[in-house]
Amino acid sequence: MRTKFIYKIFCLISFVSLIYSCSRRDDVRNEMKSMLNSHIRIAHDSLLCINCKEVGFVVPSNSSYRWIEYVDSSECSPCTIDHLSEWKLYLKSKKQLCNIHIQIILESKKDELQQIKAKLIQNNICSPVYIDTSFVFRRHNPQIPNKKMFHTFLLDKTNKVILVGNPVQNMRIDSLFQAIVKK
Repeated sequence: MRTKFIYKIFCLISFVSLIYSCSRRDDVRNEMKSMLNSHIRIAHDSLLCINCKEVGFVVPSNSSYRWIEYVDSSECSPCTIDHLSEWKLYLKSKKQLCNIHIQIILESKKDELQQIKAKLIQNNICSPVYIDTSFVFRRHNPQIPNKKMFHTFLLDKTNKVILVGNPVQNMRIDSLFQAIVKK
């Protein structure tokens, strides 16, 4: 009798877990759909750019594609900076495919600027990094979900999102990116 009861409880828990996981998968799918094909607005004049003058950087208007790495204030900015060197290697390996750039947008408090600059120097990051102390990027792009998995995305020339995910960390996203570029 007791084993039947335990078995029923186990089945009920399994069923509820299955329903919950399916609904979460649908939530992710819906968030992905709302983000894909949306246009991203980047108000460069409202962002502080570190390393722009040093590398003579101008916002690339002729780029075929741009990867955006958005780090919101809930994430660890110094931790993200530690991983930017992976992007450098990735972009270098893909240069023969097309003209691509990465734009890193770090949402941060003003009192963290010195720490961020020091971390960029420590990691020898020479590419431009945009610091958003006024949370302008988030206000201009409410279609971006709060989940970190949606904070790396590929833009076309018109700033339309055509791929969501991090190709540096996910080979499937990298394969999708290569398929897009080869079209």
